[in-house]
Amino acid sequence: MDMIKCKGCNKTINRNSVFCPKCGETNIKETSFFIKFVYIFFITTILYYLGVFTPQTLKEKLKSSITIEQKDYYKSGLENYYTMSFIIQNKSDYDIENIKLRCNHYASDGVKIGRNHKKVEYKISHHNKKIFNSLAMGYMNAQTVAVKCEILDFTIIDN
Repeated sequence: MDMIKCKGCNKTINRNSVFCPKCGETNIKETSFFIKFVYIFFITTILYYLGVFTPQTLKEKLKSSITIEQKDYYKSGLENYYTMSFIIQNKSDYDIENIKLRCNHYASDGVKIGRNHKKVEYKISHHNKKIFNSLAMGYMNAQTVAVKCEILDFTIIDN
């Protein structure tokens, strides 16, 4: 058994004792710097893998600077094909291209009844906008009364 002296009464006690049986002084061991470092490293690693410290990519930072403003959509054919007019504005400091859109289709009661994806392969310069008039978007449910589009992805062009 490893014995130490109590800090309160100098009685010899077991090193693993939590407190002195004579005076009640706590026997809290000092944790070494190395052990503290290992604990902090372990906790930080777990938090990183849980996504707490995940760094943002440039694309994620720019995503809020690139917006779509929908103007209108038009049904054609047998009410199951549509074209759309919209403006994509690039407020970032980078040129972009190959913009992928996701358009959700909604019924009159607000329930989403379908969606489609469209890739717009135009270059939009930094701090500029591109107007799209009557761009063919694809098929839709004939009962669609509203379409809401969002930008999913894009390519950053290195200048």
